[in-house]
Amino acid sequence: MLLFCIFFIGYREWWNEDVFIDSIRYAEFYIEYLTGKSLDLEAARDLGFDVLMALCSRIGFSVDIYFLICAFLYVYPLYLVAKKLSRRYDFLFFLMIISAMSFYGYGVNGIRNGIATSFIMLAFVEYKNTYKFFLLGVLGILFHKSVILPFVTFIISMKYTNVKLYLILWVLSIPASFVVSNLLTDVLMGISFIADRADGYLNEAADSSTFSHVGFRYDFLIYGAMPIALGLYFIYKKSFKDLFYERLFSCYMLSNSFWILINQVSYSNRFAYLSWFMMPVLLVYPFIYSSYMNYRFSKIALLLVLHIMFTIVI
Repeated sequence: MLLFCIFFIGYREWWNEDVFIDSIRYAEFYIEYLTGKSLDLEAARDLGFDVLMALCSRIGFSVDIYFLICAFLYVYPLYLVAKKLSRRYDFLFFLMIISAMSFYGYGVNGIRNGIATSFIMLAFVEYKNTYKFFLLGVLGILFHKSVILPFVTFIISMKYTNVKLYLILWVLSIPASFVVSNLLTDVLMGISFIADRADGYLNEAADSSTFSHVGFRYDFLIYGAMPIALGLYFIYKKSFKDLFYERLFSCYMLSNSFWILINQVSYSNRFAYLSWFMMPVLLVYPFIYSSYMNYRFSKIALLLVLHIMFTIVI
């Protein structure tokens, strides 16, 4: 399954502009390196990714091989996440991850963000090992600076694990978004690395051909609330206690709250993914580790079917 995912994502018709719009842009950047462009450390927007392009081009890899390497860096850390979360049920975690709505899109278009969040997710799983946690976290940030948000929120959740408080903040962020959305956008645009990357997302009107709806995203809100509803059910209704789960759950609510505050801007799905990448693990984790569950495999199977069906419909 691992090799299939890597080759399925890596080898694709990246020149097909009807499907792989961002892939074409990545290929163009890489071809610049193949034709003699030198790495400019000062101008690099995401140092880790720029170094990867420079290194691959120096070796002489084709665009196809380059995309295959990107696919490996995206999928393999997620495979390790599944392995480390459960040696016995790793296939369930991995199947849930690769069947997520955003999985394919961030492997072929949002490539930098996809690789970065894969390393961040692996960092979360390695949180008990401080060295690995920060090494993987920094590596993820080098590939895409935006993952500073979930990385910092996970550190906060490690220092102060209080599910109820983060739930209150998440709920309050919904009405607050109608008040502070424009103000927060202006604040974000005052931060240099965010302004360089997000100017087109925060200030421009959405292109109807690529983003059909702007304004308050009730559909995204409902989608993002699914792991929260499930988590509250397990934690408060079934008294499920697991420190890693509670920390990841808290991190998710904090990161998702940030997106809610700015969700009315164009292309807000780019910011929503800074929490959505945690969803597959949050959805399946309590089913596997809760001891009370009778016939839990039938429930997990139903969850997987619903998850895959939702992805297909969307």
